[in-house]
Amino acid sequence: MSENSVAVSVVRKPVTPKNLSVGVIAVIIIAMCFTLIAVGVGALVYYGAKNHPHHTLYASYAASVSATLSVDPQMPYADQIAAGNYTETDSEVLDHNFVSRSYQHEVKAKMLQASCRVTTEDALTQMNKEHSRPADVFDLLAFGAKQVDIDADYGIVELGSSYHSTDGNQHYIVIDVNKGKRRLVGRETWSDKTWPAGTYFLVVQEPDNTGFKM
Repeated sequence: MSENSVAVSVVRKPVTPKNLSVGVIAVIIIAMCFTLIAVGVGALVYYGAKNHPHHTLYASYAASVSATLSVDPQMPYADQIAAGNYTETDSEVLDHNFVSRSYQHEVKAKMLQASCRVTTEDALTQMNKEHSRPADVFDLLAFGAKQVDIDADYGIVELGSSYHSTDGNQHYIVIDVNKGKRRLVGRETWSDKTWPAGTYFLVVQEPDNTGFKM
């Protein structure tokens, strides 16, 4: 080697377990960050759908029991209730003075069941698509008197009549059949303004309207 030559040596730092552990920890931290982000996004989607149910998708409503009803609003209200063989009736439902049409009439009625949570507005929109109107309390009572053996765990709701309960909230009349009991009750929507999946809505239509499919 000449006098002008410069000796160059490369020193390789050995890989130690300490260096490896630092790398593994870094990978774990990064993975945890991605997991937290994914959980956060999922929570936002879930609570967004919960608080804004009209943004969620609803499957089509399933039609089940249907019947032609003779509705007589002139029949004493207590007699209309008695005809339904209810084991229990809310006192507010019994005492409320519902306004009705003054003539006897026939309607075609059927139950539409919501497959997912639904707002009252969504249910009314679906009824409009069915070329029908929401049943009122007298339609519901006539239906209850004719279908005394019907089974409806989540209730049969009429959206054509309502009243403000003593709690200040708007209530609708519901035929509630559960565990062998057949109740006529007033009920409001859930706290998020929706009706639970499985709820039946009674819809009616005058016989001369051909858009109604039984």
